[in-house]
Amino acid sequence: ELQTTNRQLYELLEGKLTHSVHGQEDLSPVVTEHYNRFKLLLDYFKKPSSESKQKLKQLPETKLLNNEKAKLSPEVCDFILSVSETLDLDELQTLNLYQNYFLSHLSATDRLPDVTDLFHYYNEERIYLLECVVSLFRNNNDDSHPAIPQTVEQLYQDKILDRVILQFTDLTDAHAKVPSQLNQSQAVIWANRVVAEQAAMLRLKFYIFFEDRFDFSVLPKLAKLLQFQDFGSKQPHYALLNEKGRETVVTMNYLSSLILVEALQLETLFSGEES
Repeated sequence: ELQTTNRQLYELLEGKLTHSVHGQEDLSPVVTEHYNRFKLLLDYFKKPSSESKQKLKQLPETKLLNNEKAKLSPEVCDFILSVSETLDLDELQTLNLYQNYFLSHLSATDRLPDVTDLFHYYNEERIYLLECVVSLFRNNNDDSHPAIPQTVEQLYQDKILDRVILQFTDLTDAHAKVPSQLNQSQAVIWANRVVAEQAAMLRLKFYIFFEDRFDFSVLPKLAKLLQFQDFGSKQPHYALLNEKGRETVVTMNYLSSLILVEALQLETLFSGEES
């Protein structure tokens, strides 16, 4: 069964938050159904596995064009496995990605999409998921949608800041090298995605610190991380960035400074109260 794309989910959230006619449309079913995505952030996208690969090959049938069910052809199955390797994405998630891309971009043809087009589509899906969570935190004080603060509160309870810092660290450390399976055009897309994901993570941190919802014990680790990255300016693949990517780096520099100043001011304030 096809899953709602992250872009659709983002547009649904933003549409109901900014264009609601009555102002009281219930977002509870949406945020409840997709809460696990919000909680996991980028961990929602799983790595390939032998188990998923086997399940893909054994699928009796799957929903394809025009919502008709049919068995995957060997050609499509091989294509999915190839794309899964390029994206470094779980085989079944790759299948869902392919199906959604096919329905939204190739409904008038039966040809297989270009791998680079799918790579770009996948990167957009990653960014849209982060933007969904940013949207929730940005609208946390919207009284017309009580499901939003309830969801944000649950995310706090599920230690969202710990996950954000851990994934932000992965984006700045583990991605020092361009994945070897990517060609030049895909490497450019990947490099711009990495800085876009870092910027989204920084916006999440800013909202968390602005709401004073954090453990002061994270400050030394956070300060060291931001300093190591030269407040966003230290990007090992800066040469691969397009104009938008380079503008994102400037935004990261600004956000990193704001976050650290805000956090240190709060620490000083609370330390003064304790003394």
